[in-house]
This record gives sequence, structure tokens and C-alpha cells, in this order.
Amino acid sequence: MTTASAKQTLDNVIDSIASASFEERAEIKSDEEIMDCFLDELIVFKKHLTKRANDIISIAEEMESLTWYSSPDEESLKKLYSLIVLAKETRKLMAIKYVQFNALRTQGIAKEELALYKEAMGFLKEVYIDIERAFFVFPNDKEFQHLNIRVAC
Repeated sequence: MTTASAKQTLDNVIDSIASASFEERAEIKSDEEIMDCFLDELIVFKKHLTKRANDIISIAEEMESLTWYSSPDEESLKKLYSLIVLAKETRKLMAIKYVQFNALRTQGIAKEELALYKEAMGFLKEVYIDIERAFFVFPNDKEFQHLNIRVAC
């Protein structure tokens, strides 16, 4: 290699390594910013999931009080039926979302929030099944109604 070509190669390599160094430095800052954004979004996600779960638990608690409703008229029975259908659909959508978050759950991300979400799903299901049994499956079953009243007391 001649002196001139060696100097040219040296200049090219210096330019290349300086450019690579600059890019790495910029990426480090960029990676930190990406990580900060990810952590910020994770906090937002956890808060949203907790709020959603608590909202569903509150709704299910309100629904639960309906199981003590005695002698509903036809209009109320239609509304109760609509409520059950909507609750089933809501629970189904929640289950789909829960499955979509499987990767997070297996990585231990938002573990408590996802457990609360699953608990809310289960509670909602329990309540709509209770309403369905009370008003549509066993509405004339004296033994069931008697037990239902005893449980309420």
C-alpha cells in the first residue's frame, strides 16, 4: 500500500468510525427515550386495566343486588334478559383481551393488574349466572327460591 492510499484509507476509516460512534451515541439516547416511553405507557396500561377491572366489579356488585328482586313483571324480565346477554358479551370480550395479554402475563408484566382483571371477569360471570338461574332457569322452583331468600338474609 502506498503512502497516499494508506492516508486515504486512514481518512476513510476515521470518518467511518466517527460516524459509527456518533450513531451509537445517538442510539443510546434514543434507546433511553424508547425505554422511558415504554415504561410510561406500561404505567398508563396498568392504570387503565385496574380501572377497567374495578369498573366491572362495581357493575357486577350492582347486578348482584338484582338477584333479590322479587316478582319482576314482563318488562323487567326482558330487561334482565338483555342485561344477561350484555354481561355475557362483555365477559367474552374481556376473555379475548385477557388471552391477548398472555405474553405480558408469562413475562410477569402487569401481573397484579391482570389478576384483578381476571377476577373481575370471573365475578361478572358468577353474577350473570346467578341472575339467569334466579329468573329464567329456576323461577318457579320453590326450593331454589327459598334457598335464595335464606342466602339473602
